[in-house]
Amino acid sequence: MAAPRTNFGFVGAAFPSLLADCRNAEAAALSNPRASAFQSRFVAERLTIHICKFLGLETEGYSFAELTVRPQFRQFVPQVVQGKITAVRKIGNIAAHGAAFFDPQLAVRSIAQLYDLLVWATANTSDKGKAALPSAPFNPEFLKEAPKQPSASKAQLDELQRRLDASKRDALLLSREREELH
Repeated sequence: MAAPRTNFGFVGAAFPSLLADCRNAEAAALSNPRASAFQSRFVAERLTIHICKFLGLETEGYSFAELTVRPQFRQFVPQVVQGKITAVRKIGNIAAHGAAFFDPQLAVRSIAQLYDLLVWATANTSDKGKAALPSAPFNPEFLKEAPKQPSASKAQLDELQRRLDASKRDALLLSREREELH
């Protein structure tokens, strides 16, 4: 059986550490939409931190939302891209904190917004630049090809949150180590 097609193959060249999370979010969009939206939010937050660091901005002590309203960030990132970041963040928040049914179409919307965000970030903040851009637009049909996943439990969502928190701690430690070297 052939591997499912993906919208996010280009991410491996531009942001290799985000590829698995992008593929997981894409694969879960229709069968496990809550986990997909939460994972999309995770990727968007990691990418927002990358953009801030690209701009030379401090990220420690700022929430995801706070990072996106900093003046330097808002000057560099086009308003349409800022809207995509906000959409992915808010949909992810609904996925993580909402108790009601989570419509798979929200996850599909989040995945499409994430794709656009990653395309922009690849062209504008990646060392690979435009050479790493995908040759085709987002294709929602790829989501239908993904193997079905069981719905995420609260424990699994908590584990995703733990991973995000650990990534933030690791980034802080690296930042402090760099400061001590200088």
